[in-house]
Amino acid sequence: MTATIEHTALEEVQRKVNKAKSLLFLDHPFFGTACCKRPIIYTDAVPTAGMSGTGQMYLNPEFVAPLNNNQIQFLLAHEAMHYMLSHATRRKNRKAQAWNVAADKVINDTLIEAGVGTFIDGGVTLDGARDMATEELYDENDDGGGNGPGGIGGDIGDPTDEDGNPLDEATINQIEAQAKVDTIQSAKAAKAVGKLPACIERIVDEIVNVTTPWYDI
Repeated sequence: MTATIEHTALEEVQRKVNKAKSLLFLDHPFFGTACCKRPIIYTDAVPTAGMSGTGQMYLNPEFVAPLNNNQIQFLLAHEAMHYMLSHATRRKNRKAQAWNVAADKVINDTLIEAGVGTFIDGGVTLDGARDMATEELYDENDDGGGNGPGGIGGDIGDPTDEDGNPLDEATINQIEAQAKVDTIQSAKAAKAVGKLPACIERIVDEIVNVTTPWYDI
């Protein structure tokens, strides 16, 4: 850890995150279950938060520290959805910032519709984006309306391994397949207690019942 993080009340931030994760699991089990499957690294290597191409969640303690419980729930669910929707591996040759903005529009509108936590000011939103694929919303010139990539930082990692090497096709397929399994398992857990949002049920149904990736359709 750097000196910056050492001077942050890291233990307090971790306590807040663990509490938010527990409440997310109780109130929104789909997102809570998904978050519990993602390991968290606290670091100032990311300006806000992020999700690597291999499913590693990163949180910057200084960014998280002033957030309240509901905002942290929103943040955790947001990052988990980047993994579940395979945003890193789906980017292909698109511009990273514009792709991040499009992906965040989809996720943020989905979370708002599902009533998950509290939207973090500065993020980008688009009503109806929850019913669209990121590819449909992608605009190479979209920088988030001046708010930066997604409003809270470029939080989609590159499709690389821990050493920065590009992921090969077999690894990408494996990561996407595991993300699909995790998404379905999270949906089953939520449906079992009657707490699966309709917007998520639609996404999961498309994942399960089509052979062509839903985002290509």
